[in-house]
Amino acid sequence: MNGVYLCTERLNFNNMDGKLSPEEGKKREESKEGYITRWKSVIPCPPVPDTNLASFLLREMANHGGKQALVDAVTGQHYTYSDICAMVPRVCANLAAAGVSAGDAVLLVSPNGIEFPIAQLAIQLLPATCVAASPFLSPDELVHVMRVGMASWAVVDESVLGVIEKVTTMLPNTLREIWVIGSSSKSHPSFYSLMKTERWAAWPPQVENSSFNPAREVALMQFSSGTTGLTKGVMLSHRNLLTLYMQVKCFVEDVDNKKKASGEPDSEADILSRVLLFIPLHHNYATVTFNFVVTVGGCCVMMKTFSPHSFFNALQKYKITYAPIVPHIANFLLHTPLLKEYDITSLKSLISASAPLPPSTKQALTTRMGCAMRQGYGLTETCAGVATTIPHVYSKMGSVGRVMPYLEVKERTIRHAGRWAEPVSMRAGRGELGTTLLGLTPSQVTQRPGRALLDSSRTSLQKGQRGAAVSRSPDQRSWLSSKQTGGVSTPVERLGSWLQRVVRDSRQGRRGRCG
Repeated sequence: MNGVYLCTERLNFNNMDGKLSPEEGKKREESKEGYITRWKSVIPCPPVPDTNLASFLLREMANHGGKQALVDAVTGQHYTYSDICAMVPRVCANLAAAGVSAGDAVLLVSPNGIEFPIAQLAIQLLPATCVAASPFLSPDELVHVMRVGMASWAVVDESVLGVIEKVTTMLPNTLREIWVIGSSSKSHPSFYSLMKTERWAAWPPQVENSSFNPAREVALMQFSSGTTGLTKGVMLSHRNLLTLYMQVKCFVEDVDNKKKASGEPDSEADILSRVLLFIPLHHNYATVTFNFVVTVGGCCVMMKTFSPHSFFNALQKYKITYAPIVPHIANFLLHTPLLKEYDITSLKSLISASAPLPPSTKQALTTRMGCAMRQGYGLTETCAGVATTIPHVYSKMGSVGRVMPYLEVKERTIRHAGRWAEPVSMRAGRGELGTTLLGLTPSQVTQRPGRALLDSSRTSLQKGQRGAAVSRSPDQRSWLSSKQTGGVSTPVERLGSWLQRVVRDSRQGRRGRCG
């Protein structure tokens, strides 16, 4: 598997400043090949498709036909997989007719809604770049996003139209057109008009574009963190995101095989049949979740924002089976009296990600909610989940689980200014991704059974010294540096400066944020 090592916790800064030649770096990494943890399964990972992401996903969705795919938690309005397969090419054709060209960047700013995935897939089918941004950004922050993403078109929700119009006065002559999701605007066309007008027959499908390169064309730009200042753009290619989909597909198949062998009653399709999604769709956490749902033909129930009564009402009304959450929501669920007022017996599993969840909280929440509890770890820069736990399959208290397909995780140690980096560390165990998340409270390194952990100078790392974890991407070819280029970072370029901030914050008693 060719690839670059992507640091998920800390880096050897001395190795990221160009002092090592590519040949020396390769030799050094090959010498420590034994400390790489890989996905292990009796089912081999198939090759990643070499095609347009949206075109591939539409073919996968077509297999689910008239099953509900997207539901608005408030209104109950819904789209089936067949609806999506009909509307995405239609919207794509109308974008092209309006002047949007392959390679253009289209800003997408909206809270969670059933139109968001349709807009994103239509932009990617063109193929243009979808620049997904939070609807809660200030005008100044959106100006930064537009400059980084070089967006010249926009699809925005009516709730943020005022902010976008203010941005256009700050960046005049930047956006050529703005389509509005929601009620009609006097000054801008409605996004719904793109969904209704049929132009597909007159527009050639993307497969005829022989110059299209899935490995280099950017399908999605997401914005990660802001710890080191303004939020950083992460460019994800069609092939990056196709790797994510294939990762999920391999993972689901492997889990179902293990469940069948152990007699577990619920398949992944059962668990993911009705998913409540309030995690923002512009965030990679939601992107991963959406891929899981599409893989099994499940349904996403969309909530614009989290509120306690709306959350429990949706669980009860739509008989939700699976809900992604974050640690502060987990703490809320652990103590809220509202739990007794709603019927949530349909809920089969929760998953927590984006920040660490203490084992005690995980265990207590499992008992109180009466459902399984998963935990995941990933990065926007890896474009996918790095590891996850599945109760009774891949599960160990205090761990974020096994490495996901198409990824590798490597253990490294680092020093910064002659000192062990302080903010995070890892515990290594045989066959596990013994890693904590970005910004976790430090813990000690444990030596692998029968093996010594080595630092970058090949010196044996003793028990109690700090370590780090490094994951490897499947289709990158060279070391990525922390050098910023025009405010845009290819996967994990931003981490060098991020980690310097984390080290500084830890010395001042603060905790860094995860991207």
